[in-house]
Amino acid sequence: MWDDPGMATRHPGGAGPDALTRREADVLRAIGRRLTNGELAEELHVSVRTVESHVASLRRKLGATSRGELIEAATRLARRSAVAGSESSFVGRDDELAALETRLAADRLVTLLGPAGVGKSRLARELARRWPGEVRLVDLVGVDGDDDGLAVAVADAIGVASAEGADVVGGLALALADRDLLLVVDNADPVAESLGRLLGPLVPASPGLRIVLTSRRRLGLAVEAVQPVNPLELPTDDRSRSVAASAAGRLLADRAAAVRPGFAVDRANAEAVARLCRRLDGLPLALELAAARLASIEVAELEAMLADRMDLLDQPGADRHRSLVAALDGSIAALSPGELEVLRAVASLPTACTLDELRVVVSAGAAGDAGRRDGADRGDAGIDTARAVLDLVDQSLLEPRLGPGPTTYRVLETIRSVVLDGLDGATLDRFRRAHATHHAGGVERAVGLALAAESWDYDDDVSRRTLLGALRWAADQPGPGDRELAERLLTGIARRYELDPTVAVLDELRRVVVDRALPDGWPTEPLAWAGVVLNYLDLELMERAAVAAVERADTPAEDALGRWAAGFADGYLGREASALGALAEARATFEAAGDREMVGLCLMAEGLVGSDPEAAVAALEASLLTCRRAGNRWHANSVRLMLARRAIEARIRLAEVPVWLDECDRFARDNAGLRHDRAHAVAARAEWAVASGTADVGLDLAGRAAEAFRRHGDLRCLVRALLLQAATEDDAATALVLARRAVGAAVLQGDRRAQATAVAAVVGLAPAAGDEVVGARARGAGHRLAGLAEPPADEQAGPLRTPVLEGFAEGPSLVALGPEVDGAGIG
Repeated sequence: MWDDPGMATRHPGGAGPDALTRREADVLRAIGRRLTNGELAEELHVSVRTVESHVASLRRKLGATSRGELIEAATRLARRSAVAGSESSFVGRDDELAALETRLAADRLVTLLGPAGVGKSRLARELARRWPGEVRLVDLVGVDGDDDGLAVAVADAIGVASAEGADVVGGLALALADRDLLLVVDNADPVAESLGRLLGPLVPASPGLRIVLTSRRRLGLAVEAVQPVNPLELPTDDRSRSVAASAAGRLLADRAAAVRPGFAVDRANAEAVARLCRRLDGLPLALELAAARLASIEVAELEAMLADRMDLLDQPGADRHRSLVAALDGSIAALSPGELEVLRAVASLPTACTLDELRVVVSAGAAGDAGRRDGADRGDAGIDTARAVLDLVDQSLLEPRLGPGPTTYRVLETIRSVVLDGLDGATLDRFRRAHATHHAGGVERAVGLALAAESWDYDDDVSRRTLLGALRWAADQPGPGDRELAERLLTGIARRYELDPTVAVLDELRRVVVDRALPDGWPTEPLAWAGVVLNYLDLELMERAAVAAVERADTPAEDALGRWAAGFADGYLGREASALGALAEARATFEAAGDREMVGLCLMAEGLVGSDPEAAVAALEASLLTCRRAGNRWHANSVRLMLARRAIEARIRLAEVPVWLDECDRFARDNAGLRHDRAHAVAARAEWAVASGTADVGLDLAGRAAEAFRRHGDLRCLVRALLLQAATEDDAATALVLARRAVGAAVLQGDRRAQATAVAAVVGLAPAAGDEVVGARARGAGHRLAGLAEPPADEQAGPLRTPVLEGFAEGPSLVALGPEVDGAGIG
């Protein structure tokens, strides 16, 4: 629609540019370049009289009274053609638009770089819509990629009648010599090489020319600046306010409201909208296509359907600009066989991967061609994986994640879906099996390094997710070979994270033990190790795993390992005599076999569960010596922490406590990956501060430790830290809240002894807090808890989840495990 209200008011008969003939439009563009009638006649190869006739017709049709108004009309016509199709609201890109405007002030050629569907064209056209001067657009989709065809397309876009000939660049530069022009070049990647040859010399020769390109790959010119265009900001959580405020949520809601009036993000749909935004990676094209579908389906239903049917977003007959699959297929179709194989390998894996991982997986994937649908030649072992990865990054098909540590690479979920659609199950499984096998060996090697505190492989969040993804896949496969692989992974992961758990690790171990290891008859070793690690989160499951580990033992060594796990479980459940007996039997077997590492762990368990403080400290000292001799520095450090805490509890050997704690501090400083042990060290310092008469210091340290234990999923130590906070808090009401949180954590873990201790703390604190009701309920709960020698058989939450405490703790939300944040709050 013609957008000059002033001109329309002065000349109500003005018809607007839509009524112009093609030749009149050419003349108008030339007038916009401020050519005289004579220059215009020479350029168009017509007479001056013919030009004057066209100019008169233009004035009549556009209602222009001067040549200056025709120049203004030409500028508006050029801008209107550049922003055609940009009428929808502009959401979530204001900062990027401002950055692009700033970049163009310094760099006259800027490439907007990003994958298909990320919104490069929309950003470029919004810039054109707001640009104060002349704007021209050339869309290179379907343009002949040779130099002459490309030059003609660019010349037509900027209004140069003839750009062919020996000196194409010279002709264009001459035409642009006195023009200030923004040229938007859309979809440049198919002809990037030819375009580079054209624009490389043209930019320095045309001082008034500024160019914005949209492309999935850079041109590689010295004059080129690159501005990545990223997916829209995703919701930070599932609350309606956060979802509605995120750029992805706003775009989805805005476009959905256009086809479904009244649609908005609210409490009822916020979680589903957040999941949909994440599944679509915040890609604007995908979000807009999804929003169009919301006219006939609910958000949660659409999100579930898209799990394996991304093509449902596309509507029949949609062009490549409105089809996500078509846009991505175009990128994938242009890949070499080697690039395609590497992209398929990355898409097959559950998490971001390193170049070393990819080399292994691609090599395994080259084992056969049976799973390929397209018949393309396989690069086989000759694939240059490193080159392919870098080229895929340049084409915006892989996203790199830079340091610390090795760079990892991932694909957007939308790209993954399209790529995997061309891959059959056998090939996918071959990639995943190679990946899982690689990490089974890797985590086994990492255990030895971790025990010696020489390396912290699999230390960050990405590497943990990688291991857990490999375990999840292997555990869910039906074949015996894959089950053996899953058993190796479960054992390795449990051993690697035994002293350094996270919520994600504990949750996945619990899932695999409950869904696979226990019902499917997995052997002693994975059950024993996983069971011991689960003591942090679920004592009932720890006991079930330990019992099964003993029952399934086939050798003396397996029997000893099972009894070690059973001794731990019995000890934590208050069965001291049974625990010490099982641990002594296991230790004797390990001693006979010369297994110092396991002897040290048995002694550590004896010192941990024994009630006699002198005997416990003696066992821990023996464990410390044995662990050192075995080269097990990690467990030796853990034993030092236990020595300090047992000494503080029993008020014995207090002079040695600072020495042990100082050694633990030094070890933590030298080994930054020890997040969980650092939390234990802070907790021990808190107990020492309280014992030494500095309760305010103890309160602060206990609070820091409690937050760390919450993140790690260590409910057992969380209870202890909360109770220490409650004991040192001056405000009685706050102390009571902390004690009730401790009750809740103990209920979640299933530790009957911890429950009783926490309830007793509530009983003691309630009078000072003036809460007689809570105090009376606490006394009753304590009596009933003490009387439950055997839990009722019909307890639905597990035999250790005590129903007498339901509604008594401060509330599940207050003991819910928080997000994993490496090292936060622990110095």
